[in-house]
Amino acid sequence: MKNTLLLIGTGILLAATSCSHDKENDLSFSNSSIAFTASVPYAQTQRSVITTQNINEFNVFGYIGDELYMNNIHVTKEGGNWKYTPVSYWPVGKPMDFYSYSPSSVEQMGTMLTANDDFRINSYTNDGTTDFIYAVNKNEKPSESSGVSSRQVQVNFRHALSKIETLFKKKADTGNFKFFVREVRIVNTFNQGNFIFPNSTTLAADRNDDNTGKWESQTALGSGTLNSSIVGPVSDASGNVPANSTGYMFVIPQEIRQYQAEVPNSAGIYFEVECQFKNGDTDHVIWPNSSITDQTADQYARIRIPVVNNRDNIWEPGHSYVYTIALDVPEEGSTKISFDITVDNYVDYGNTELE
Repeated sequence: MKNTLLLIGTGILLAATSCSHDKENDLSFSNSSIAFTASVPYAQTQRSVITTQNINEFNVFGYIGDELYMNNIHVTKEGGNWKYTPVSYWPVGKPMDFYSYSPSSVEQMGTMLTANDDFRINSYTNDGTTDFIYAVNKNEKPSESSGVSSRQVQVNFRHALSKIETLFKKKADTGNFKFFVREVRIVNTFNQGNFIFPNSTTLAADRNDDNTGKWESQTALGSGTLNSSIVGPVSDASGNVPANSTGYMFVIPQEIRQYQAEVPNSAGIYFEVECQFKNGDTDHVIWPNSSITDQTADQYARIRIPVVNNRDNIWEPGHSYVYTIALDVPEEGSTKISFDITVDNYVDYGNTELE
């Protein structure tokens, strides 16, 4: 995963007294203030996705051993500099551990349990629109150089959620038609879960299981809307048409359970696409037809497309999945589409094609 690092000057911070804590009398503090700089993994540049370029705030907890020293401090970017108040100072001879997250609204979306080496958010509820990034810095120490007024903690964030996006095209070698998509929903996703911060520093150049956060106890089966505006007409089998500029959503990483159309109330994950097909040369609607009883007054109906993935059948934290949906006219009297599934390989971001 590509990372970019934003370095901020170390000497520009508000001057104030350090935070107090239960065992302050047992510790001594240097004159070196704690400063921060932040980087975020590469992601698409939509406004809702947090990147190094647009991150402007994060919150941080700092521990000296098991003692909380910096309690949910709000750090903001002002004129290119990261600032917080009151300023905290490095303890003498003691390393510190830091847990950071952004945006600040994350703490209202679950129950934050703040303990060193067991930092987590239980019952985090995903709203589909809020990106969630996290970072851990372990065993940080101040600079030993003389005359240093502050020492930066280089906070490398990671994305905790998965990002789902849809594109549309006409299925190759099909008839003369065009189609419109009015709504895209993803159904039967778990929208709640427990997120456990890693116990290792989230280094930019070293991503592994030990320094990547984990999700557990996913629950709250539900659905979310990726798009609710007209897309089309789509009449090209070679071009991919995005739903719109916000035609994506964030989901909690989870196993992709197989959707089985023949099983009543199947809990498998699928796309529900509200669409309409017309003759390629006229505006005559060819689907839905009179035999589709659940069509809307303006002749749209819903089809279901099972979601698949190309590695281990899971959505992973910090990955973006782009699903290209290639449509053909459904069979007469049917709201189902027969399709073949091909999967492109990916490293950190992927494109899965559904036909």
